[in-house]
Parts: sequence; C-alpha cells; structure tokens
Amino acid sequence: MVYCHMSHCISLNDICDGLQNFRGNLNAIRNATAPHRNTLSHANRTRDAAVIKKLFWHTLEHYQATHPALFKKGGRSYFRLPHRFKRAIRAIDSTTIELITKCMDWAKHRKHKAAAKVHVALDLISFIPIRVITDSANHHDGSYMSELCGNMKSGNIAVMDRAYVDYAQLNTLTENGVFWVTRSKSNTKLTVIEDRNKGKRNEQTESKHYPIILSDEEVVLASKTSHARYPHRFRRVEAKVPDSRGAEIKVSFLSNNLQWAASSICDLYRCRWGIETFFKEIKQTLQIRTFVGFNRNAIEWQIWSALLTYLLMRIMAFLSSWKRDFKHFFTLMKGALWAKRSVQLIVSRYGTAEKDPPPKEPPQTPDLPGINWAMII
Repeated sequence: MVYCHMSHCISLNDICDGLQNFRGNLNAIRNATAPHRNTLSHANRTRDAAVIKKLFWHTLEHYQATHPALFKKGGRSYFRLPHRFKRAIRAIDSTTIELITKCMDWAKHRKHKAAAKVHVALDLISFIPIRVITDSANHHDGSYMSELCGNMKSGNIAVMDRAYVDYAQLNTLTENGVFWVTRSKSNTKLTVIEDRNKGKRNEQTESKHYPIILSDEEVVLASKTSHARYPHRFRRVEAKVPDSRGAEIKVSFLSNNLQWAASSICDLYRCRWGIETFFKEIKQTLQIRTFVGFNRNAIEWQIWSALLTYLLMRIMAFLSSWKRDFKHFFTLMKGALWAKRSVQLIVSRYGTAEKDPPPKEPPQTPDLPGINWAMII
C-alpha cells in the first residue's frame, strides 16, 4: 500500500503488475514477492485495519524518542506560526473524502452522497498529526473533540474550527489549563461582562495593518443550558481580517485566555490554516482520492497507509536536511523509487548541475519492427 501511494496506482492490478515488474528489487527486501490481485484484495477486505493504525503510532512514538529535534523547532513549523508563542500549538479540523454511494453504502450520509471524514489534530510545531480519527461523514465534528484533545498538557494551545465547539469539552480543557481559540457561531448568545477597550482610544481602527481590532470583551454564555456546561468567563474579539480574495471581512473570535493581546488571538486562529495546507499536501501527493477497495476496512487501510507514508517521507526529509516543500521532496522520491542511491545523494543533486557530467551514451533504440530509427534520431 505504501507503493500504491508512492507510484499513484489506481487499481489493484496496477499495484501488482508494477511490483511484478520490479520483482528482482522487491526480492532483495527480505525475499519479498509481488502479491496477486485476489490475495491483495482479500487482505484489504479481511485483515483488521488496526494493524496499520498500530504501526503508524508505533513509528511515530519511535521517532519521537530517537529524533526529538524533529518535533521541536528543528522540524518543519508552519510558516505563519506566531514565533512569540513558545508552547505546543495543536490545530484541529477534518477533511472530507468523497466516496461512491452505490458500492460504499456504509459511508452514505445523504440521499445520493457518500463520504468519509478524517479528523486530525495537527502539531503546528512539527507539522505531524498527533491525533487521527477516520469515520463516515454522518457524525457531528463536535463528538470527536474529547479524543482529538486528549493528552494535552497545561499551557498547550488548541486552535479549532467552530464545528468542533462543544462547551462541555471546552470546560474540560479550561479546567486542565489548556488554552483554546475558535470562532463564534452565528447563533451563539453571549452576555457582556466587561468591555476591555472601554475608555481607551482604539488606534487600530484607522490602521491599514491587519488584524484591525474592533472590540475586545469578556463575556459569558447567556443560555442557561450552555452556561451550565461552561460557567467561566472568556474573551470575544471582533476584528477585520482579509479573506482568501483580499476583501475585508468581520470575524468574531473566542478564547479562554484573558491575558493575551487581542491581536495574538487573531494571529493564533490565522495559523489554523496550517492544517488546510496539510490536507492539501496529502491529497495532492498521496493516493487518497482513488481507492482500490470498496469496503470500510479497505478504505481505512488506504488512508492509514497514506498517513504512514507521509510520516516516513517527513522523517527522510528531516534526516537529509531538506529545506524545500514536501511536494518537491515527494517528486524526487517518486522518480528514484527503485534507484539504489541514498536519500542524501538524491537530495544533494537537486537543482544543481554536476561539475563533471557523465559521458553521453548512444541512444537505445526500441525493438519495434518496421521503423527506421536512424532517420528519426
């Protein structure tokens, strides 16, 4: 399945035939042999996907212990991450993977639509997923909040989309000393307790630098039911920020931190876009749009093997001191998949010309009868 992602295979035959063509190289890996189509299909359908999940978490824990620098500032941090925060920042969001309704009815969530969802808690310091949940798309995102925010320590920061707002879980995070930043829903009713800008001249309202802070208030939930779930004070910061097209929009942010500057809360939510970059990377480089199986177990095998491939590629990029983006590194590894060269050698020759280029070899003419290759060459 890792080969499926690295070579962008679109079917079981594609995987098996491709591995069969390189059976000599494959045999050098612990005497491995290329699988047959029915064998691979049966394995994806019946072999428990918990195997690949356990392998992913075991690999992650191994490299956390052996290469701790990757999971600190030495790794790849999101470029929009506010550098003034010297603490762990976790972005929480999900991505939807469209499936076929007729043959994947287990993932049906509308009349003519089927989809799976991958819920991720991404560490923005290392840009590696810390929590992953795969499920069908017919469940509310807020129900996964407790699992995605598990093992967060006091002082950590959780930045989440408003779909994950669950007041009972936010109360648990607050009591555990975890700071959270999210957006306000349109139907949220709040009672203002204190206006933090009262009596102060807001100089940013006429500034051309974003974010432009419009208001900064301490509020509580107005609804009795919601207030019982979250009885603490928190902040509501309204600001003008640019959207993806550059137009000004008014956004309301919520946070339980009462000491940060209002602009810091806006910057923290802005860095949540890093998880969208992560989803874009894995969807554009790995094979999680075209699936080689139809049942739920096969889908989970392909998704988790994609995450494992991403983790291994990130480890290799870190060990080879790769400074460019993930997509370029993936392209290099894809082109040299069966080459017997070290990753460091492949990376060192990227974008640079060799001092002593190898001598040109005469072109090899294919054995196609009836074609005069001398005239063409």
